[in-house]
Amino acid sequence: MVGEIGLDKSARWLRTREGADGLVDRVGNWEIMKGSFEEQFKLAGEMERGVSVHLVNKVFGPFYDFMEGYRGRFPPVVSCHSYSGTAEFAGRLVGMEGGKGTRFYFGFSRCVNFGGGGGGGGEGGRSRSRERLEGTMRGIPVDRILVESDVMGGGCNVEECLGTLGCVVEVLEKGGEKGERVVASGKGGKGREKIVRQICENGWEFLRRATPRGRDGL
Repeated sequence: MVGEIGLDKSARWLRTREGADGLVDRVGNWEIMKGSFEEQFKLAGEMERGVSVHLVNKVFGPFYDFMEGYRGRFPPVVSCHSYSGTAEFAGRLVGMEGGKGTRFYFGFSRCVNFGGGGGGGGEGGRSRSRERLEGTMRGIPVDRILVESDVMGGGCNVEECLGTLGCVVEVLEKGGEKGERVVASGKGGKGREKIVRQICENGWEFLRRATPRGRDGL
């Protein structure tokens, strides 16, 4: 894997330097970040490795423009890590032509996506944030959803992944148009078991596609 890499507009100025005319030139972190991201993404394509991408603070437009306009070798799979975008934006990525759309996955983690709500404004803000998250998850094709830990450490990773899986299953199992299709389309078992099986299969498929050895069946 290459990453995680990504874009984050919350970053301000990386450093200052003195120009040839003696004036201080502020080097914008955004410009440096975009350049680094593009080179890292290119590297993933050249090495035929999957890539994990984080997208923070109104960078979805620039990210989409870059993906759409990219003409180099595309990485075999791209995971949008702890995804915070909308279902509509995910649909635009999945719908990309030229084989690009088939390579996007969307990861969710308990500590980022489900932890504390992040909505501000007390319980009401957390409730609205949770509603948006659930709407997003139900709007993403179920075979593109991944669970993540987003923490360091072996034991903690397992615990967090299982915790995230429980959160994801709870959302998809609730029903609604998307949820009903998830339950109906699972393989084997009933209801919750079908969703768990599908999410686990997604992870294995992502890892299989992420490296040349995986694609060779090793």
